Amino acid sequence: MPAEPAPSGASAPPAGTDDTDALRGRVARTEELLSGLESLPQTPSRERALDAVSGLLDLYGECLARTLEHARTAASGAALVDTLAGDELVGHLLLVHGLHPQDTPTRVRGALESATEALRAVGVEAELLGVDQRVATVALTTGGGCGSTREKWQTELEQLVAQAAPEVEEIRWEVRQPAPAQPLIPVDALFGDRATARSTP
Repeated sequence: MPAEPAPSGASAPPAGTDDTDALRGRVARTEELLSGLESLPQTPSRERALDAVSGLLDLYGECLARTLEHARTAASGAALVDTLAGDELVGHLLLVHGLHPQDTPTRVRGALESATEALRAVGVEAELLGVDQRVATVALTTGGGCGSTREKWQTELEQLVAQAAPEVEEIRWEVRQPAPAQPLIPVDALFGDRATARSTP
């Protein structure tokens, strides 16, 4: 049955009132559960639960502090979003709650780029080729050195990607060798004039 219209002259509830009431209910329920932990018998499980709650509160408190600091120094709203996403702690919590503003390829690419300087120092380059479902394909170009070096960097890059994009379940590597260096001046060009001079009567 359709809802009856509000009586004439009655003010409609402000937008978001239902959401606010629901949120207040969740806050009250959470406080009730936390209070219940304190009344539990003294057991290792109780202490572990209290330690876990305390750790979470510390993390979220630090997250809020960083958010406020970033908000004070951000030049614009867009800059604030980028800064929050780039903050290690805040970005991680955004990922946990599915709120991170960057898509998976962007985060994977950023993780690889964060190791660019260290990779180049050992003659290695990493390039994201694409992300399909939960699989990322990465081209790893090496100088043909020790295989253990390549495996070491594959492991470290996998850890970086796991932190930035935990939804990626697998990385498929395309190991490549660098293209041979081209001479600055082709050999034919060096002797081309002489050959022409000799053939001229």
